[in-house]
Amino acid sequence: MKSRWIFVAIAVVSASLFALSTWIGQWWTDVAVAIGPMGTRGCVGGICGGGLRWTGGSDFWMRTAVATWAGSLLTMVLLLGVAGALAANRIPKLLAKSTLTSLATTAVVGIYFIVKMPNMPGLEVAQGMVLFVAAIVLGAVAPIRALRA
Repeated sequence: MKSRWIFVAIAVVSASLFALSTWIGQWWTDVAVAIGPMGTRGCVGGICGGGLRWTGGSDFWMRTAVATWAGSLLTMVLLLGVAGALAANRIPKLLAKSTLTSLATTAVVGIYFIVKMPNMPGLEVAQGMVLFVAAIVLGAVAPIRALRA
């Protein structure tokens, strides 16, 4: 794997994108509020910051927000493990399979979180959602390469 450093870099970038998308990234935004898997920032109707209950989403939808956050963290750690193994010139077959499983489950709950977002007029897609999708796509590259090696 002479080109392993490219795959190390891709795995680290994807892990960073997961962290940015869930911890810092806002998935929807308007003038007064930003909404993401970790809750909301800003004020709406006298409610400032906090959780997602005020959006009117179902309890299951709010649990998928937490699952998206947790899945992103787990996938981030697994991708860093794949990057470390590739940097050490190892072929992490089991870790690569675990990473792909984590990517798939995180993608499923993340997509559910996006699709079932309550209809709130004036909200626009923000950078967090774009970073999440990019992290999912890039995150599959290094583990697939490790499994094909």
